[in-house]
Amino acid sequence: MDNEPRSQGATQQNPFNKSDSAVRLIEKKKPQKKRLSLHLNEFWEVYRHAETYVQKAMVISLMTTMREADIATLRFDSVHDGQLCVSIGKSVSQRGSQGAAHLKWDLSEHDSLRAVINECREISLKHQRCPFIISRARKIKKERDGFPHPFQVTPSDISKGFTKAVRNSGIWKSISPERTPPTFHEVRGLSISLFLNSGIDARDVAQLAAHTDVSVTKSYTANHRPEYRNTGLVMTNQMMAIPS
Repeated sequence: MDNEPRSQGATQQNPFNKSDSAVRLIEKKKPQKKRLSLHLNEFWEVYRHAETYVQKAMVISLMTTMREADIATLRFDSVHDGQLCVSIGKSVSQRGSQGAAHLKWDLSEHDSLRAVINECREISLKHQRCPFIISRARKIKKERDGFPHPFQVTPSDISKGFTKAVRNSGIWKSISPERTPPTFHEVRGLSISLFLNSGIDARDVAQLAAHTDVSVTKSYTANHRPEYRNTGLVMTNQMMAIPS
């Protein structure tokens, strides 16, 4: 092929020419992420403005990195012998049951997670003993039709409830039109970032997040505020002195 783009008049330069004098094709930069990241102080402010079921979902996601789809399907019978056992939905759909991420949390070692589940159990008693860990009351009866249990939540309920809390918090009222406020998914990003910044090995965090590629896990810290560390290296006047 004799430089096909040039022969058709599209360009006067061979785009595959490695000569320094030739015009080069400029690689397109990765576009800036439109959706803003969520930081810990913002998380708690949104939490303060959220309904109870959203608060519980937020805390579970922060402690486990779980998405709203997995949280919505959590049941009290997912706890076996004091361990919360979860097959991560996205990995099941991508890799099948055999290759999927099947995770468990020993609740004797996860006090805060155990406490949240117990709080949700108390709430479920008011919701006709809803078997799902996250439950909510629906004001209109027809909104409950079609669900295995009338107080069951959907992933959409969690997402919309979080978005409402974000709006009510007022944190992102003045952002530029090119950016959008965080969604519930950014709770997962915050969780991963907190684990990584605490010094936990990225491979262990990747396993928790059900990532097959550690680089995907590390990318979650890209939009979070960096942790600045003291270098401890001092350039002394003696070191900078002009030799005699």
